[in-house]
Amino acid sequence: MARVGLFDSAPLATALDGSVLAVAWFQPALEVPAGENADAAPRATPGKALAEDYEL
Repeated sequence: MARVGLFDSAPLATALDGSVLAVAWFQPALEVPAGENADAAPRATPGKALAEDYEL
């Protein structure tokens, strides 16, 4: 099962409008990943290092 997560948050740099990160992964189960039962690989993604700020 392929999964995609899109995360939007406050900007990393204060001069911009927001920050976004898209993560894609494969998992064997059909359940929606949530909380501590979620796959460790997507949870371990270094969001601040990979996210990009955007300007509206």
